[in-house]
Formats: sequence, C-alpha cells, structure tokens
Amino acid sequence: SIFGNEDAMEIEQPTARVVKNSLGEASNFRGDVSNNYVRLSNMLFQIYGVDSNKNVIYTKDGALFIKGLKVSKDDKMKISDSYYNKPVLLKNGKYVYYIDSSKNLYKYNVAKDRNEQIDSNVGQMYVSEESGKMYYYKNGSNLHYYDGKDNEEIAQDVVYIADSDPDEAQILYLKKDNKYELYYQKGNKEADLVDDSLSNGAITAYIYDNKVIYYIDSKNNLNYAKIKGARIKRVIKVDEEVYDLYAVKKGFIYVTDIEEGNSGSLYITKGPEAKKIDDNVSSVRSNIKVSNNGKKIYYLKDFEETSGNLYVSSGGEGKKIVKNVCSYEYANDDLIYYVPIGIIYSFFIFNFLSFL
Repeated sequence: SIFGNEDAMEIEQPTARVVKNSLGEASNFRGDVSNNYVRLSNMLFQIYGVDSNKNVIYTKDGALFIKGLKVSKDDKMKISDSYYNKPVLLKNGKYVYYIDSSKNLYKYNVAKDRNEQIDSNVGQMYVSEESGKMYYYKNGSNLHYYDGKDNEEIAQDVVYIADSDPDEAQILYLKKDNKYELYYQKGNKEADLVDDSLSNGAITAYIYDNKVIYYIDSKNNLNYAKIKGARIKRVIKVDEEVYDLYAVKKGFIYVTDIEEGNSGSLYITKGPEAKKIDDNVSSVRSNIKVSNNGKKIYYLKDFEETSGNLYVSSGGEGKKIVKNVCSYEYANDDLIYYVPIGIIYSFFIFNFLSFL
C-alpha cells in the first residue's frame, strides 16, 4: 500500500528541501547547506537562465554576465553594461538575446564573445529558447518578426500578444478599434481576423499543436477555430462559463458550472467538443496540476472549507490518491508533496509509482 509507513516520510522542519547533487541524484537536507552550492559571484541581483552546457547568465551592478559552473575555471564574461527586461539564453548555449537600457536589441555570440545589434527602440521580445527566432515590439506597438537572420515588420498598432510560436512563425494578437479584435498571423502573410467583438483585452488564447486555436472571449465562452494555411475556419463555441485553461498532452482542461465554494465540473477538450472528467472539482488554480509530460491531471475534489481529496486522471475517470489534503505540490509522477488536514508546517512525501 502506498499509504503504509514504509512509503511515507514526515518532515517536521518547514526548512526542508529536495535538491539534486552534481550527479543528478536527489537528496534531502535541513538547515545549513554550505557544502551544496557553488559560488559564482558576490552580490548577484538576478539569475536568468542556465543552458545545456551549464552556463548561467546573471546580472550584477546593472550589468549582464555569463559564466560556467566550474569553480576552478575563470570564464566569466561581461555581455553588456546594461540590460532592460528579461534576457534569454538559448538552450544550446550559443547565443544570448537581450535589450539594453537604450532599448537596443542584441544577439550575443557566446563562443566569439561578440554582440550583434538586431534593432533599436525595442520594448519587449518573445524569444524561442530553441532557435532564437522571435517576435518583438518596436516603437511602442509595431510588431516585428526575427527569423534568426533578418527582421521584418508584420503588424502595427498591436496592443497585446495573446500567444506566439516563433519557431512556426505563428502568433495571436489583439488590436483595438471600437472593440478589441483578435488576429491570427502566419509568417509575413496577411493577418486573419478571428474575433472582432471582444469588449476587453483580458482574454486567454492559445495556438494548439500548430493546427487549432482555443480562446476564451469576453463573455467567458470557450471557442475553437481550425487553422488552414494562413487562414482560420469558422469559430465554434465549445462551452460557456469558462475562466481558465490548462494545457495537457491532447488539448486543454477547464472547470465550468462553478458553484458556491469555487467547485465545478472538470472537462477536457476534444477538437470543437469537450468531455467531462469529474464533478465537484475545485476551480482554484493552485489545486489543479498537470504532469510534466502532459498526460496526467491532478486535482482536488470534494473541497470543503480547508481540504479536499486528491485525484489523478489520464483523461478518463479520476482515481483517488489520498483524502483530506489542504494543499499539494507536484514534483513528478513519482513524487508529490502535500499538507494533510490538521498538520501544519509538515510535508508528507509519497511514492506513487505503485499506484500509477
């Protein structure tokens, strides 16, 4: 049984953590961990990314730096004397993209220790960590696309980017005339109008699998539209009273028919339709988690006052894992931390491998 004493470990100190050592093995520790870290520099302000080669980018005294994680190697390099907004280090470690304090957009070549200016007067960028392709704002509201070599203006007067996939050159964005208008655009082709009846710009919209669009409109309707080439087909309403979406492997999940106590029915999308998974599910965002591979859904059900029962589903009927849970944190499918009712500042760790 996963609920036997051999499978559970109570950690009484709220300072407990789980970390990985240099071999990637998990270990538990409490209190002082002075032997488990590597000092990179004094007085760091922010760490922004680590690549597959174990290089880290960070800021210090207003400047942007990159350094490897080997203590014995003095390989710190200054990228820029200033930065604006969040810099992006590609996963392969070859380039860093950043905006300096003068709003100039740069591409930094790590191997050559060299900066290349891409554009000027840039406000915000949306960069693929895989390829370095990106969308960005120029001169306030003009939208540009950069393919890794060249940049091009593709739209003007854009007020909000709802979703983007720079690698596939796909983007959803809002403009405003009398009302807000949602557009889909592929590459530098003409943008296609998705919806021109939005009363506000606070919408949730996603491009799924490069083939369809799901979005919640101003009336809290969940809508579906299929992408064909650079155009979208007819918009179809999937459901009503939808306030949030969670991406899973084969679509999106959401809670609707929410009643007093913030509980409702949990659904999963299947194209322009949706299938019910369970009822009386807590709609609070922190009570719903999706597994790392997107195949499993964890949620609290029958939530009353301060606790509920923790369930797991793979898109079908949910299975109860443990009851009387106040809150929980998902690490992976084999490890979940949770706080049971009546026990404060304690965590129980269960190995769910035998259950799942």
